[in-house]
Amino acid sequence: MDYKDTLSHIRHIKRGIYTHVDAKLKKLDINLVSTQISIILFLYYNKKTKITDLAENIDTTNSTANYMVKKLEEEGLVTKNQDSLDKRIFYVELTKKSLDNIDFYIDIMKENLDMMYKEFTNIEKDMFFKLLEKMSKNF
Repeated sequence: MDYKDTLSHIRHIKRGIYTHVDAKLKKLDINLVSTQISIILFLYYNKKTKITDLAENIDTTNSTANYMVKKLEEEGLVTKNQDSLDKRIFYVELTKKSLDNIDFYIDIMKENLDMMYKEFTNIEKDMFFKLLEKMSKNF
């Protein structure tokens, strides 16, 4: 097995997911990108979150996460608040506008999963997920 092929497949899948989500959002004239949908969903499942935790989850720098959060704030989808005790810490939360549309965001990601697993049997899906979990624990 060639490591370059493995990494190439992983990059291809990631790029495919982002391209599919971005195209769907553009078609619906929604001014968001796939990473922002990931942020919204992360906040939905984790509630009030520090920018540093958000950056780690989407695998980016704090400054990039801040930029993305700023864009979401401008769209009225999140709020960013400074911690009252430690002024270096900022928390991000979803607004009512995001929560009102959360089913739409979840459906977009479910659609991606359906596409990813299109020709998988249930046994293959379970096996693949277990292997991904195992691989993730290595990092």
